[in-house]
Amino acid sequence: MRTIPTFVINLEKRLDRKAHLIEQFRSRIEFDMQIVTPVDHYDGCVSLWMTIQQIVKDHLQAEYILLCEDDHVFQENYSPTLLMGAISEAQIMQADILAGGVSWFNNAHKVSDNLYWVEKFSGLQFTVLFKSFFATILSASFTLDDVADLKLGSLTDSKFFISPFISIQKEFGYSDATPKNNKNAGRVDTLFRESQHKANVIKYIGEYYRKYNPDVRNNAAAYQHLVIPVYVISLPERIDRRTHILHEFEGRNEFDVKIIDACRHEKGAVGLWMSICKVIEMAIANEDDLIVLCEDDHTFTQHYNKEHLLKNIIEAYYQRTEILAGGIGGFDMAIPVNKDRFWINAFYSTQFLVLYKPIFRKVLDYAYDDTVTADGAFSALTEYKQALFPFISIQREFGYSDVTAWNNGEGAVTGWFISAGDRMEMTRKAYERYTLHMNGASIKPVAELPSAICTSAFTTFTTSTNIE
Repeated sequence: MRTIPTFVINLEKRLDRKAHLIEQFRSRIEFDMQIVTPVDHYDGCVSLWMTIQQIVKDHLQAEYILLCEDDHVFQENYSPTLLMGAISEAQIMQADILAGGVSWFNNAHKVSDNLYWVEKFSGLQFTVLFKSFFATILSASFTLDDVADLKLGSLTDSKFFISPFISIQKEFGYSDATPKNNKNAGRVDTLFRESQHKANVIKYIGEYYRKYNPDVRNNAAAYQHLVIPVYVISLPERIDRRTHILHEFEGRNEFDVKIIDACRHEKGAVGLWMSICKVIEMAIANEDDLIVLCEDDHTFTQHYNKEHLLKNIIEAYYQRTEILAGGIGGFDMAIPVNKDRFWINAFYSTQFLVLYKPIFRKVLDYAYDDTVTADGAFSALTEYKQALFPFISIQREFGYSDVTAWNNGEGAVTGWFISAGDRMEMTRKAYERYTLHMNGASIKPVAELPSAICTSAFTTFTTSTNIE
């Protein structure tokens, strides 16, 4: 049997960890396991990175190597067959990294029975590094501000993890490389548990939309007489914004535009939510089946097209969608529904939202308080959220915001949308590269997503930036 060159990093003084890792690999003949003493450095993160580079440098002829940390724990679903199959699949996909389990990740999608492409992740306790990646690792610089797992991930877009996880980390009550893990007992277990749940959600969402994926023909004649009610929220004194938004919709006969005077409140976010509720009450009174909720900084991009928008509005409707965003300034997970739309769990920006009738009452019944933003509320209100990509809408920079203080900096808004667009593009390329084209399904009512599939998604999304 072919063995896997396996290198477990262990400080000589950590005898408890050494005993643990020896027990983990006992009788597992598929691994050629060597214990490696880390390169000496006063900073644990730098030591880990230098050790990884040294291991790679010493084994440049290997087809791949397995990098292990001494807190690795095999999971019940591990088997040599599963691991070797995953490695073979990853090689076919020209992977640079294959993780056996991750303690955190921001976005991923399922590409085979057990493999998930991932955008960014943490956790190096069981990681396969492929030969194609060795030169990149050796040439990369590392600073005291870097973290080894995030650094490795930043060097390639071709990275995957196995799910269900075949490896997690054991809680030892201390960490030599990640100081955050020293502060809270049980933090590591919680991170892996939440990551596995998130991977399970991705699996479910992907299967759901593969099953329910209508394809509406792009028939310009059929859309010729369709008109979408648009409610634009704007403060009367913001003449620059009103002039801008009226110009954006000028000549676009597919929209019936109504300018709605924004409600006033000492907190701009509260005023915006009050304004949204005002719009929803008007939509209900007008018996609208759907509306576009618009803010006065909305700007159409070059990707906007009437037929394209209407086609996607109809297709999203048949998938029970309640919110379809024209463009977003940030997101947590974005799972491809097809080449034009992504399911999203939590997002920033409400400048152009298609709201379907089923969400109207949810908005009015929502227990809003002044600690919540409108995008946070919408993220929590429904699991049925999608975003168009490429974006057909972004926000214009006016140099100030009446709602969000952190958008007042020059270039802040533009930066949010560029970053979100770059992430979406990376995800779409991975989808097109690694996933077979979805087969069109007949248009029919679809089953419901499980409730609370995105519980606390927005809170997690907004606080996860610094997770290591």
